[in-house]
Amino acid sequence: LWLLRAARAVIEERRPDLLYVTTTDYMQHKYGPEAPEAQAHTEALDAEIGRLVDAWSSLHRQGAVFVTADHGMRDKRRALDPAVILRARGVPAEAVPIIKDRYVVHHGNQGGSAYIHLKEGAAREEALAILREAPGVEEALPRDEAARRFRLLPGRVGDIMALADAETVFGAMEEAEREVSLRSHGSLHEGTVPLWAWNAPFFRLSEDTHHFDATRAVMEGLET
Repeated sequence: LWLLRAARAVIEERRPDLLYVTTTDYMQHKYGPEAPEAQAHTEALDAEIGRLVDAWSSLHRQGAVFVTADHGMRDKRRALDPAVILRARGVPAEAVPIIKDRYVVHHGNQGGSAYIHLKEGAAREEALAILREAPGVEEALPRDEAARRFRLLPGRVGDIMALADAETVFGAMEEAEREVSLRSHGSLHEGTVPLWAWNAPFFRLSEDTHHFDATRAVMEGLET
């Protein structure tokens, strides 16, 4: 909330022509949408966003405002370490979860995808087969397919990308599997996000619209 208040102060004091504000997802990691804490936080967010829009509209009568998220959030009940699963079957590997944060109290650095690096000599096809049959693993993709499908840099995703099912996260653990009770993201099940647009007649929504399309529309508008 303080970030939105700070953004409003920047609008009023610095009078910018373009402003980008990013917030954290701590509350969404900690509380489900029906929790009283989440309800109170959402109500406060709504009020602060309204004040921010009012401030922006006062400065730029034709100014557009977009509000979106980079991912959704779900309750998780199972954690897996893909590397431990592979090593137990004789395939030497290391796994890097997609969430890497020094502040771990709310998600434990456990997310719905993992990049798996195979040691020299490890058989990729064998590793893919092992992961695909593991409970909780929804998909296991070779590097090139993962990069193409999700617009990733091939050199940054390891040899295999694993995707968890709706109730599973991946993390670095001593054991292959454990029960957890947390909220996280990173799987295919947190891909739907809200996208609101105010005073943006140049922006056209469709079933194929992504959140980054809003950024593209704004930047293209600046170039014209």
